[in-house]
Parts: sequence; C-alpha cells; structure tokens
Amino acid sequence: MPSWDWLSYVALIGPLWCLITALVVLARLVGRRESRIAAVAAICMIAVPVTAAAYLLVTGWRPTLQHLFIYVISTVVSETLADRLDQKLGQRSADITQWGRDVNRALRSELTKLGLVIAITAVGVWIIDPLFSLVLVATTSLWTLLWLPPAMRRVESGVALIVTCRPERAFDFVSDARNQPHYVAEVESVEQLTLGSPHIGSRVRVHHWDDSHAVEEILEYDRPRRLAIGLPDALQANRSIWTFEPAPGGTRVRYASRCQMNLVEALAGGRLTDGLQRPRRNAWRRAFLERLKAALEATETAVLDEWLG
Repeated sequence: MPSWDWLSYVALIGPLWCLITALVVLARLVGRRESRIAAVAAICMIAVPVTAAAYLLVTGWRPTLQHLFIYVISTVVSETLADRLDQKLGQRSADITQWGRDVNRALRSELTKLGLVIAITAVGVWIIDPLFSLVLVATTSLWTLLWLPPAMRRVESGVALIVTCRPERAFDFVSDARNQPHYVAEVESVEQLTLGSPHIGSRVRVHHWDDSHAVEEILEYDRPRRLAIGLPDALQANRSIWTFEPAPGGTRVRYASRCQMNLVEALAGGRLTDGLQRPRRNAWRRAFLERLKAALEATETAVLDEWLG
C-alpha cells in the first residue's frame, strides 16, 4: 500500500492552503462590520476560487486525489477550529426576517463556506480538466459580481385597484394599522405601541391568527399620497409601500412590497424564485385589496369611522 506523500503536501498543497486561509481570515475580519457583507462575498466567492485556480496555473502543478483529500480534510479542520474560536458566530439560527447582526454573521459564515467549497471543487476539477476548472471559477466570479450591487438585489412588485372614495379617506384608513383586521385575513388584532395619530416612527404590534406577531413601523408618511411600512430591525430597503392617486371614479390604491435579497439568496437564484412565486403573492395582495375596497365602500361605515377617530 503506497504511503502518504506528506512532503509533497507541504511543498505544494501547503502554500495553497495558507493563501486560502489568509483570505478567509481577512473575510472574517472585514465581516465584523455589518455593512461589509459585499466585501466578504467578493473575497470568499471571487478571491478564494481565483487564488486556487491562479496558484495551480502559475505552478503548473496537477494535484492528485491524495492531495485533494488531504486539502479537504485540512480545510474542514481549520474552518471548524475557526468557528469555535470566533465567539461572535455562536448564534446561527437568527430570524432571517429581522435582519439583525446575527443574520449578517450567519451570511458571512455561509459565504465563507461556499467560497471554500468552490475552491475545493476547482482543485478537484483541475485534476480532470484544467480548462473546465478555469471556466468554473470565471463563471462563479462573474455571477458573484453581477449580484454585488445592492440595486441588483432589490425586488419590488405590487397590485392596484380603483376605490370609490377620496384619497384622504383611503390614506387615513390604511395608515391606522388598527384597521388591518378589516382587510388582512391573517391579522387577528393590532396593538398600538406609540401614542398619538399615525406619523413617521409610529409602531404597532400585529397579532396573527397563527399566534405569531410582528412589530411594524411607519417609515414614510406623506398624506394623502404615500405610506411606507416596515419592520424596525429590517433593512430600510425592505418595506411595504402604499400609494394613493386621484383617478376617474375615485382613488387608485396601489400596494407594493420592496425587499432587498441578501447575497446568499441572490447567488442561489433568488430572482428566479421570486419570479415563480410572484403570481401567487400578487393574488394574495389583490385579495386583501378587494377586502379593503369593500370596507372603504361599505354603506355602513360607523365601525370604520370609529377607528379613524
């Protein structure tokens, strides 16, 4: 049985492992600031695979399966130790809808591991066909570059209908979140958390029929034209946007949802998933807009007007 060529590993795979590890350490340091997730993605998804391919190209070395196996084991061990030493990565199961610090750390961890997997794959494919390995790295790098700009990851879709009432009435009814049970089927009740009439910064706690709840905050308040609502801990790009425009026969009410995909979602084909799910989401939005229309156009408005004060 042939013995392990440890000297070959130290002389060839060793330097490559050191280069990749240095880049991963850099990504971890850069990723300590939440605003630098794009930089982490660039390091992990572009620099790491490119470094692996460039190292093999420059040295002209064709690794063996034995080298690949040792490289994989050493990478797994080093990454496991790094996770244990990094206390800030202790909580991985943060609620993705809250977009808090724990989520950004989880994204950093996922991007790091994804980059390492691509680098290992590039080394493995190099054993079979160096050209295909270069194509793999180039494709991955271009795909990552495509989704680095935040504008490319911003998704917005919505529906609209005509309501036979004045824009002021429609705006006032929607801006008072306590009216949600009248037109959002999933909402059981709404608890007001701030005093006074609705304004920028107003917060409510929405209780759903499945016993879940969420805190909502008014982010934009331009009566009677535009209203934006979001989660207090969410990215500011994530919001529900209502617009109210005078139209023949009443008011054109439009409800749209704008969200910012994270890099992992975008790299995994989030745009395609959004396109497939959009018809179903728009059908749900149109259903509650129809209920809103019925509430605003009801002849018996005593209860509704009571909510409006």
